[in-house]
Amino acid sequence: MRSLTLSALAVLALVASVGCSGRTDPQATVEAEVSERVSAELAAREPTQTPLIAPGPTVTPHQQVPSAASTATANPTATGPQESVVSSALSVPAHAKYPVWAQNCSGGGSLQFANSPLDLQSISHIQPYGLVVGGHVTPVDHMYIGIKDPSLGRDAYEVRAIQDGHIFDIHRRDISAETNQAQKSDWRVDIGHTCTFVSYLDLMTSVIPEIEAAWDATKAGQTGPWDGIPVKAGQIIGYIGEHPLDFGVYDHWITLPGFVNPSAYFEREPWKVHTVDPFPYFPSGIREALLAKSIRTAEPRAGKIDYDIPGAFPGNWFELDTDWYNGVNQRKYWEGHLSIAPNAIDPSVWVIAVGHLDTDDNNFVMLGDADPANPAVGLAPARYEIKQYMAYIPAKPNLQWWNEPSVEGEIFGVKLFPGTPGTVLLEMLEPGLLKAEVFLNKSSDEVTEFTDSARLYSR
Repeated sequence: MRSLTLSALAVLALVASVGCSGRTDPQATVEAEVSERVSAELAAREPTQTPLIAPGPTVTPHQQVPSAASTATANPTATGPQESVVSSALSVPAHAKYPVWAQNCSGGGSLQFANSPLDLQSISHIQPYGLVVGGHVTPVDHMYIGIKDPSLGRDAYEVRAIQDGHIFDIHRRDISAETNQAQKSDWRVDIGHTCTFVSYLDLMTSVIPEIEAAWDATKAGQTGPWDGIPVKAGQIIGYIGEHPLDFGVYDHWITLPGFVNPSAYFEREPWKVHTVDPFPYFPSGIREALLAKSIRTAEPRAGKIDYDIPGAFPGNWFELDTDWYNGVNQRKYWEGHLSIAPNAIDPSVWVIAVGHLDTDDNNFVMLGDADPANPAVGLAPARYEIKQYMAYIPAKPNLQWWNEPSVEGEIFGVKLFPGTPGTVLLEMLEPGLLKAEVFLNKSSDEVTEFTDSARLYSR
């Protein structure tokens, strides 16, 4: 599930970032500490290699390239600033899930994009990887590209392929993934640019007639053979209006090191552990224009989604016997998810998201004495008061920034709401076993021990 209802998008606007005043060292963020600890814990971890095809010729992401067919690279280390584990041979388990991709791709590795998915003048702001909102209980693996004027209605802005490629997966969504209610149609497409490199676009309000007709013939392989749809760089593939565009890039030659159990995601979202920073792959002029619209100033500017620390609270957790990330209830697969991670905008602040709570109010700032990133196995349960919060621009506290054009250089922060909506109690029973309970409408002074409502999570 990577779609959001309009109501959930409104929630997204309210929970997008956290900022604090009075930090003694604004460079010493929690995220830096987490990254250092993840690297230390996983430095010796070797990726599983399953060679499927031979790598293609070398091209770095900073070279000009005319098409996907001529842009494969045998050097998968050419990625964005996120640390990663690099396979030395082409290993793409996702090909089994997406045979159309495997049958229509050429070479492996990354390439340089030709253009932005939206015209630069149409973009208001960019929200990074790593937000938690609604059914996205774990840090989300795509950005949200805000459009300049949502009031123009559906199909107001063109969405273009960012490089030559092949659409290997396409869906029209007529039922909301979060509410299971009928909605206006939206579309998602996955485009393979090489046998390992993919771009993703979602929440388009329509696709061009040629693509819709190709999809409709067999519902993209559901009712008969389907061989995907070739596209060219800069080609209009659809339109967007009323809400942001989902955008992500995945390099299946790269596995993020901050997931201690990558296989937990393979059944539902095999691309997630291969999420990469898209900015380095754009030509410099486009890259700088996109970065100027990003509301995150911390590095990496694209955001981060992998925060697992063995023996400590941070990262993604899955309730026991709920089939990991895939979930049991497919209409609410995220119900067994829990995450503890630095906020996507201000990584000096911790956020907890809990899947079994209402999707309109399921993620909070954590306030407590214990540093969540510290080793916790064998220690007494840790208590954290939770706070509702909203993104805002401190210099313009009343501005509904998500409906306004971005202004380069504006600093985003958070406004904590008054009151205490609850307390969370956490205990690390074993390095991979977390006990957690949320006590709504109770302060930390009122919480002394777990009840029978506590849940066990693993990863």
